[in-house]
Amino acid sequence: MNGSVLSQEEINALLQASQSSEKQPDGETIRTIKNGLPVIKRSLSTFLSKTVEVQGIHTEPSSVGIAGLFSDSIYVYPASIGGVRLFTLIAEKDCETLKKALPRQLIRGVNMFINEWYQTIVSVISQELGSPHQLDKVYAPVKLALQNASSLPLQKEDYFVKTSITWENASIDLVLLVQQQFEKFMLDNGVKVKRSGVRLNRLPIRDIRFQDLEPVKSNDAEQSVSLISDVELTCLAELGSCVMTLGEIMDLKTDSIIKLNKTAGEPADIYINGNPIAKGEVLVLDNNFGIRILEVVPVKTLMDNLA
Repeated sequence: MNGSVLSQEEINALLQASQSSEKQPDGETIRTIKNGLPVIKRSLSTFLSKTVEVQGIHTEPSSVGIAGLFSDSIYVYPASIGGVRLFTLIAEKDCETLKKALPRQLIRGVNMFINEWYQTIVSVISQELGSPHQLDKVYAPVKLALQNASSLPLQKEDYFVKTSITWENASIDLVLLVQQQFEKFMLDNGVKVKRSGVRLNRLPIRDIRFQDLEPVKSNDAEQSVSLISDVELTCLAELGSCVMTLGEIMDLKTDSIIKLNKTAGEPADIYINGNPIAKGEVLVLDNNFGIRILEVVPVKTLMDNLA
């Protein structure tokens, strides 16, 4: 080498070192999602009633930051899987794209789409790890302006998983924020399965086949109702709710206290499949919580909510 001039070998060595230092993360979560792409594609295609393609899935280190992934305001959807938090980020403009693709009767269509996305992720995790896991809850989304994104408490070990989803002439990006705690959850549950070099007890993936439905040829209304009388619906009682910033949610830990928007003794709201149907009083029955119905939503109001 003469003076301050670098040889080609030294330049190549510096470039190689630079590239290795910026190596994209390759955790258990991203490998699991890549293996489950066919399941994700099939599930989202069914939900949207459109042929969906899942493309361009890749990772970015936390050092990129929210501003490095988005150019405008975003919605953050926190969720809990196996008691561990996971976050999905979606641009506000992509939410509008989703709304146009969803049926008009789905008032909360974007929320339902994200819930389906999480359910599919959990299904893929269960398939890959060989043991059943469940989606504990998907929390209400938080809108975050880009200028406030730098306040998110990202750790060096965290990383983003960006997935591009396209259909017809539309395209959206879903970004998973994978924190160190969730990656540890994946590793702890995956080690037992992979220790012998093979995956044990892997749950089979089966395509769902539907039979052609024929209209019920009966004028008996009572008989028609009886055909669906044993359909199971989810009943949920909500004691209250509150609005939290994403930073407050990420700072939650054992013994944290969340103040709800209802006073003590105020009736709890009762929902069937997400639709309000009644208000009730919380009771204790044989060491279990129960609800005494105090007020039922009028049938007309209920039908308007379902329409």
